[in-house]
Amino acid sequence: TYGVVLGAIADHNFILLAIFGAGCVVGLLSFSRLLSWTLKNYYNVTIAVLAGFLLGSLNKIWPWKETIATRINSHGEEVPFLQENILPMHYQPDPQLAAAIGLALLGVALIFFLSRFNPPEKSNA
Repeated sequence: TYGVVLGAIADHNFILLAIFGAGCVVGLLSFSRLLSWTLKNYYNVTIAVLAGFLLGSLNKIWPWKETIATRINSHGEEVPFLQENILPMHYQPDPQLAAAIGLALLGVALIFFLSRFNPPEKSNA
């Protein structure tokens, strides 16, 4: 659908874009209700599944990679094809490990700071 939507933008096909936008809104609202329901009724399982998705995605966002093979894309540029995750101390040139650790600690501190301002939950008793 990526090509279809880009084509609709280029052709100014507002009907198709409106249908696509409505589908996005309905999908987001439906998914948020489903997620809210599963968190209320199956909290532990839902959190475990979401944590699994987050842990599973770490392979994709890991910044220290070694390119094993490359390919030529449609624009004629050489881009990575196969990459392998490596430890930061084996990364060349500079792994910028201090910056990565500093930003991670900043993120943890921000979460703790924001959680201090979280309003208390109301009890239904």
